[in-house]
Parts: sequence; structure tokens; C-alpha cells
Amino acid sequence: MASKQPPLLRSIASADAIVLLGAGGVGKTSSAAAIGIAAARQGRRVVVLTVDPAKRLIETLGLASAYASEVVPVEIPENHDPESVGSLHATMLDPGHTLTALVDEFAPTTQRATAIHRNRLFQTLVQSLSGLSEYMAAERFRQLLQDPRFDLVIVDTPPAQNGVDVLDAPARLTRLVDHRVYRTLLAPRSGILRTLNAATQLAARAIGKVVGASLLSDAIEFFALFEGMDKGFRDRADLVDQLLQSPRTHFAVVSTARPGPLDTAAWLSDQLRDRQITPAALVVNRRLTEVPTPPADAHEALHRAVMDHNLVARSENEMIATSPLTKVFTAVQVPETDHDDPLTALAQMAEAFTAE
Repeated sequence: MASKQPPLLRSIASADAIVLLGAGGVGKTSSAAAIGIAAARQGRRVVVLTVDPAKRLIETLGLASAYASEVVPVEIPENHDPESVGSLHATMLDPGHTLTALVDEFAPTTQRATAIHRNRLFQTLVQSLSGLSEYMAAERFRQLLQDPRFDLVIVDTPPAQNGVDVLDAPARLTRLVDHRVYRTLLAPRSGILRTLNAATQLAARAIGKVVGASLLSDAIEFFALFEGMDKGFRDRADLVDQLLQSPRTHFAVVSTARPGPLDTAAWLSDQLRDRQITPAALVVNRRLTEVPTPPADAHEALHRAVMDHNLVARSENEMIATSPLTKVFTAVQVPETDHDDPLTALAQMAEAFTAE
């Protein structure tokens, strides 16, 4: 018999991972934290990963600070049943730290790994390689998913297209490693390493005059050091892709009841379906609810304020009712919170995610 629980509530209860996608400024970070609280209250051992380089997740959870990649324990707010509660942790992505760990894992010796870390081209790539953050986010996702301390990983992705890039990053890395030019550069004793040492030393000197001899030397050293390690990177990328595509990894699209974010949410839903992924839920944050009309003798300014508020609330209701997304999803509608304390606000949001 099919469960009558709302889809997002089923995800909180049974998924291995929940990945949140949405436009910027729609409350993905708050939603990730609140879902984490809701899941921990139900006994899950949760870690929330944010790919955003800003420290909004740590700040949202009320923690003073954390260095990048640190997994920080979080006290579960307003926990009414301490005996049945799980645990909650949070961490931020540090692409350089994650890549360094991969090099350490795949390098055949500690000396080779150390030499790669010290290579100036590698250090430059860590800072500037296009797509590095997205792939390292996917790899960090794998690390946490296979960490025995946790049984639920919640991922707060970057806005819109950058969030989709996280999903595509493993396949892009596989294509890069399998690309003919890349294979030529890394071919042992037959590619650029042999060529530069033999037939084209004059050309190499000419290139060195343009880019600098030291940079050229760093590049040659870089490819030499990575020789034989590409299979490990390719196999890992394939594994990460499988985990992202797993039926136990659930996706939720986050929006507000505004035209722009809802359009982005619809686009993201289409992007997921193009990748054979069916989103589990639509989260609509910061929903206004209508408030009662004040007494007739109340100040005129209060009447105007309530009227304006209720007009916006009714407009949002119409926006949600006519959105194509609500024909596909039962939206989880999260009310605008009225607490200044971040943890209290998150606890209030968490209630919306577990309402039957």
C-alpha cells in the first residue's frame, strides 16, 4: 500500500540524501538547515553540506565560526523528545581541501602526492580551474554519504545553473579524462613528456620565452606527476555520478511565491527531468498568510497595512495556484517566520517540513 505521507516527509524519513536546488535568495540555506533539524528530531544522523563559499549556513545555525571543510556539531533547537533524537552536523565545501584529499588517495606514494601539492601549476588550478568547485562539491557529497557517522546528507547547492553544474560535474570530469588531447598529454613516455624532451625542444624553448620557462617546467612536471592517476579520478567520478542518480538521493526545488523564482524552479524541474531525475518536492518559502481585519476603531494606518498585507498574501495564493509546478507537486508551503533568533526561526520552519 502506498504511503500517504507527503513526498518530502517520506524523503526525511527514508532518503540517503536530499539535494536542494533553487534561485538565489529563496531560502535554500534556511530550508536545508530546517530540514536537517526536522530529520534529526525524527532520529536521523544528519549532516548539512553547503556549497556556497559564504558562511551563511554556519551563521544560520547560530555557530560562531568554522574553518572550511570542518564538520561542526549543531545543537537541535526546541527538541521535545531527547531520547529519540538523532544528531545534526553542518559543513562547508572547501574545494582545495577536497582536491588535496583526492590527490593523497590516488597518488601511488606520499612523495608523489607531496610533489603534486607543491607544484605551482597545481596550486594555480586549485584556485582557478573552471568547474572545480562543482566537481569537488559532488566528491564531498560522496565522502559524507559514505561516512558512517551520518545516515542523511542534505546538500545546499549554489543558485540555479551552478546547482545543476554540480550534477553534471562528474560526467564532465570523465569526459575530460577520456579526451584525446588529455590522454596524449598523460600518455606515459609517448606524449608531451617524451616530445618535449626530444623532438621539439626548440619549440619548447620558444614557448618558454612566451609563458616563462618556470611555468613550462611546472606544466611538464605536473603532467609527469599525474601519470597513472587518471583512472582513479575517472572511476571516482563514475561512482559519484551513480550516487547522484541513485533513487535514494532525492531532490527538492526551492522557491518563493514570486514570478522570477517560480520560473527558475520550473526550469530546474525541467533540467532534473532531462537527467531522468524526478524531483521529490517543491518548497515554497516565506509564504504570507492573511490576517484578520482589525477592529473598526483601529488606526487608519493599521487598516491600510493589514489590507496591503492581505493583498500580497492573496496574490501569492493565486501565483501558487496557477503555477504549472503545483500541477506536478504538492507544495510544502513554509510561512514567513516572525522570530529574530535564527534557531527559533529554523525550528518553526522545521515544523512545516514535517506537517502531515
